Amino acid sequence: MKANFNKLTKGALIFSFLLVAFSFFYYYVIFLPQKEEARLEQQKQEQLVKEQKEQTELVERCREAGEKAYNSYKNNNKGVDYFFDPEFKFNKELNTCIYSGGYSSGNFWERFVKDTFTERTIIMTFNFRDKEDEKRTDQILLFWEKYEKLFTE
Repeated sequence: MKANFNKLTKGALIFSFLLVAFSFFYYYVIFLPQKEEARLEQQKQEQLVKEQKEQTELVERCREAGEKAYNSYKNNNKGVDYFFDPEFKFNKELNTCIYSGGYSSGNFWERFVKDTFTERTIIMTFNFRDKEDEKRTDQILLFWEKYEKLFTE
C-alpha cells in the first residue's frame, strides 16, 4: 500500500509540476503576446482616429480661412462679371492651406492658387478671350499641370 501511495504521490507531483509548467508556458508564450498585440492594435486604431479627426479639423480650418480670404479677394475686385468657384485644400508638401479661384470679366479671365493665410500667389494664369496665342496656351496648360499637383497630392 505504501508503494502505491508513493507512486500516487509521485504521479501527483509530476502532474502538478507539468500543470504549473504548462500554465507558465501558456501565460508567457501565448497569453501575454496576444494581449500585447491587442494593445498595440488598439493604440494604432486610436492613433488613426486621432489623425483622422485632426485632418478633418484641418480641412475645416482651411475651408473657413480660404472662404474668408476668397471673400476678401472678391470684395477687392468689385465690378467683376463672374467669380470662379473656389476650391480649398491643405497641401502637405507646402504645409499650408491653399485655395484656388479667379474671375472672368469682359474678354479677360484670371485663375490662381494662393496661400490661404498669407495671400501669397503660388501659381497664376490669365488670358484675353479674343487672342489666340500659343505662348499663352502653353502657360495655361502649365498652370493646370501645377494645379493638379497641388490639389491631388
